[in-house]
Amino acid sequence: MNEPSEVCRQVLDRLSDYLDGELAPEAAAEVQRHLQMCISCLAFAQALRRTIDRCRHYRPEARPRPLSPSSRAQLLRAWQTALAGRRNSNRQCGEGYCAEDTTR
Repeated sequence: MNEPSEVCRQVLDRLSDYLDGELAPEAAAEVQRHLQMCISCLAFAQALRRTIDRCRHYRPEARPRPLSPSSRAQLLRAWQTALAGRRNSNRQCGEGYCAEDTTR
């Protein structure tokens, strides 16, 4: 993966202030020009903006209600079954050959 350029680093350092509208007009214009030319920084800025928006709109009271005892038991059984399947799969595989692999 390529390291960001020095210009990208400078833009990323000011990105939160830019998105919050806290940069001076000249600095905001520099960031905007860079975002128009750099797809990587633009993608990061868009992802950060979505994250900020989600955080601002988060309401703790919107949490789902707790699982019922029967749902919790069903989820636990499914997890245990999946875990047991993984353990069995690991035992059957050895030296690059798995019992499920019929291509060898």
